[in-house]
Formats: sequence, C-alpha cells, structure tokens
Amino acid sequence: MPEGLLRDLEPATTADMKRRTVFAMLGIFACFVISLVWISDGILSGSTAPVADESGRIELERNEVAGNAPLRTKVSDRTPPLPRPTHRPDQLRDFMLPEMEIEGLVLESALAKLKAAYEEACRFSGETPHQLVFDVPSGGDPLHLRLSARNLDGSIRLLGAVAGFHVQRQGAEYRFTKIEENRKLVKRTLEADPNLRNARILIADLTAQGLRLDPSTRVLLGADGRITLETMSAADEAAVMAIFDLDHSSFQHELEMKVIELQAGMDWTPPEGASLDPEQEMAMLRELTQRRGVDLLTTPTIMARNAQPATIELVREHIVPSETGEGGFETHDVGVIVLLQPSALGFGHQVDLNFREAVADYDQPPGSQFYDRTHITDAGFSANGASRLLMQTREDGSRVLVLLKPTLMDVTGRPAARR
Repeated sequence: MPEGLLRDLEPATTADMKRRTVFAMLGIFACFVISLVWISDGILSGSTAPVADESGRIELERNEVAGNAPLRTKVSDRTPPLPRPTHRPDQLRDFMLPEMEIEGLVLESALAKLKAAYEEACRFSGETPHQLVFDVPSGGDPLHLRLSARNLDGSIRLLGAVAGFHVQRQGAEYRFTKIEENRKLVKRTLEADPNLRNARILIADLTAQGLRLDPSTRVLLGADGRITLETMSAADEAAVMAIFDLDHSSFQHELEMKVIELQAGMDWTPPEGASLDPEQEMAMLRELTQRRGVDLLTTPTIMARNAQPATIELVREHIVPSETGEGGFETHDVGVIVLLQPSALGFGHQVDLNFREAVADYDQPPGSQFYDRTHITDAGFSANGASRLLMQTREDGSRVLVLLKPTLMDVTGRPAARR
C-alpha cells in the first residue's frame, strides 16, 4: 500500500480508538453508579432482592410496602388420593349394618344417615369405605321406618322403594328414578330363601319397615316353597323385592369358645393382635399343648340369634346353709359362666362378652366362700370365622386365655355366604 495512503488512514484510526475507550469508561462508571444505588436503596428496576439492615436482618421493606413481594414457593393444592377401598362395590350386599331408626327424614337425609353409619362401621371393623354417591331428587315426603339389621345395599334399595323410587347401582353410585304407577296386575314367583319360608314373616317385615301395602297386594307361599307376589302397585312390588333381596334378620351366629389356663411363671408371649385366623389359632394351640402346666377347656358350641343375648354355662350347683341366720339354704353356681351378645357388623361380628369363673373355697369364712376367680369383660369386633383372643392374669400369677370364634350361619345351620 502506498505510504501516502497509510498516513491518511492512521489519524482516523487513532481517533476512533480514543472514542471507543471513552465510551467504555463511561459504561463502566455507569454500572458502578447503578450498583451503588441498588445496594443503598434495595431497588433495581422492580427487583425483589433483600436488603441487609444494620442489625444484619434481611428485609424486603420497600417491595413489601409497594405490593411487590417476592413470589412464594408453590405448594400443590391438589387433594391427596383417597385410600383404596378394601372391598368391591358388589360386596355391599354382604356389608351388615346395625338397626337404625329413620324418623321424619326425607330420602336424601335418610341416605346421608345410612352412609354415615356405613363409614362408622368401616372404621370399627378395619375396612376402608367406598365414597358412596346418591343421585336422588331433593325434597319428598318424610320417611318413618325402622331399618333392622340389614346389608347396606338392600337398606339403600328399601329406602328408595318406600320413598317411591327404583334404585340402580353402578359401581359405588346409586341412581334413583321415580316409580310410575300404571295399576296393572303384576304376578311374580320367587324362589323362597330358607329365611323366608313363611309368607307371614315377609308381610310382618314389610309392616315393621313402615310400609303401608296397597289393598291389591298379596304375598303367598306355595306348597313347593316358592313365594308368589300379586299386586297392582308398582311401589309395593319394588318394596317386596327389596325386602326379598335383603339378608333376613333370622340369621344366626355360631359361637365357639376355648378356655386355656397357664400356670404361674410360664414363659410364654401371646401372638400380636387380638384376632387370630384359623392358621394362627392352630399354631398357637399346637405350641401350648406341647408344654406342661397348660389346661385346655373347650366349651359347647352354641347358636345365638342376631343382637340377642346368649349364655354358656359349665357349672355345678353348691347348696349351703343360708348366711342370713334365718335358716334355709342358698344355691351358688360354681364354674364358667359366659354371657354373650353377637351382632353382625360389616363383614364380621361385634360381640359383647362377660366371662366369669366362679369358685368355692370352704376354708374361707362364711360370706367369702364363693367368689369370682376370673372376670373378663370385652366388646369388640371379630372377623367372620376368626378367633378373638382375650387374656387375664390372676392374683396368683397364673393366666387364663379365652378364644372366641363367631361364624355367621343361616337358619339351616350352614355358613352364610360372606366375603
């Protein structure tokens, strides 16, 4: 390149570089000033950076006042998933509830009361309930009826029938549609359940539920054991079918009990849990019967009606002179006396138990010769066919174990179909 051209370009290049240097220094100075402002005021273009005061505390003074507080950490507000039910919706036909009074409630409120009883029974029996849904019209006439011990599904259908609705279930949702009366004669023949061998039982049951039957309704029991329903009332037809599908209250509880005595000082620890399945019970009995100092007493198996008291007695009568000083004699029962009251609940049983072992000691002074050596009271839940284990330590250090196994039976003495 010619020397003249180089000389012409050199001054321009030097001046340009000077300008760039000045701009760079101005930019650096501007950044420094802005940084000072940010630190002193705590604000830079709406920033929410914290400011340290003289005591070292971190504050967001100006941003908080101005409504520009920093965004909080987001927390999921989604409802956690519900626990999975421990039974299928179709098993609601086997889920038993205690007796319940429906007095002056419309259908919607009566169903809410029934649902609450179902959830409470689940909690008591260790089940996880379904979230029942009722698609039912609001309002209606108040209901006045008594729901005896029934399965949940049948009780829902009975409430609907008494209120004049057909009931359909899909999963855990029940839909109620109004029954339309056409006053046409309907005749239906049904296979009679062993619990319903008497048509009068069925009619009495309908009346007890608070249902007023239409004059055209007749329920007949044939010689072949079948039940014939004749009616011109669609509501009566639905109600009779609801009753027919229910587990009748004449089912029974088979109660089997074993009493085991362990001598004082025996090193034995009972299995965990108050309820034993048949395999656990067999393993425990096998272990105990191989030891010395163990006495096993098996009481007679009895049948008890639902929610009715029953008694097991293995006693001897002791007749002694009266302690009143007026002559005569007194009778004392010595032995094992057990008072029981079982009720179907959920898929099992709630059993109230009062166990007494009365003994006689004639070395004691009069008035103290007869006393209870063992006294156990309990009210709890037992799964169907499982044994409830109760234990008490006596004053002398010996122990007594009580195994109570309830099984639901129909009136023919066969195990009722349960889960």
